[in-house]
Amino acid sequence: MTDHSTSHNHELLNLYTHHVRRYLVESGFRREEAPPVVRYVNHWGTHSLILYCELDGLSNEEIGAVAEREAEYFRRLGHSFEWKVFDYDIPENLRFILQDRGYQVEPDESLMVLDISRMPDTLVLNAGPRTRRHRPCMPGGSLTPRPV
Repeated sequence: MTDHSTSHNHELLNLYTHHVRRYLVESGFRREEAPPVVRYVNHWGTHSLILYCELDGLSNEEIGAVAEREAEYFRRLGHSFEWKVFDYDIPENLRFILQDRGYQVEPDESLMVLDISRMPDTLVLNAGPRTRRHRPCMPGGSLTPRPV
């Protein structure tokens, strides 16, 4: 028996990984595939990102060598950078391998997903036939959900 919510969550995670990590198109950034990582190099500033990696099957030493290569690459560009590590990345100890190579571990961040067709009324302001407006979640901010 398959748990529908688990398979649905897995599907959402795959979509997120594909569109927001691996194949993101972001204004002001150049996407570079440098196996086993995908870099996003900032055109307008000096802070860039690694959002995706495929490290399955590599040893800790091989991953460490990739980490050193990437640090050197961005150093040559004159960029600082962040290697975004997700809790479902492989290997599970990736954050510790990077930390051992001098990377700073920042506080955890969270991603939340809500099926807006099932959004509780307590979250809806000005609910109407065309839009549902989310209560401001940050001072001075608001969010208008859109299907993806």
